[in-house]
Amino acid sequence: MGIKVIAKVKDNVAEVKLLIKHPMQMVNAKTNKTAKYINELLVKHGGKTVYTMYPSVGISENPFIKFMFKGAKVGDKIEVSWKDNTGETEQGEFDLK
Repeated sequence: MGIKVIAKVKDNVAEVKLLIKHPMQMVNAKTNKTAKYINELLVKHGGKTVYTMYPSVGISENPFIKFMFKGAKVGDKIEVSWKDNTGETEQGEFDLK
């Protein structure tokens, strides 16, 4: 798995682009594959949640998410974490540029 982040700040507004490597797979009776999808995504800045998403199987493999938030400065950090329906998690800390 993996998280790639591009986060740029202009006029105290951060534009964040996330690319999350994850299969986001639905149940497939023919191959006996069970569902595996991200069901919670959190982004924090300065300890405060600035973005929350509760996706489901309707999201494509390796989802791309873009959002903006106010109150950011160049050099600040954001914390990105996700959890999937099987209990797998990933998190990372990224700089705003």
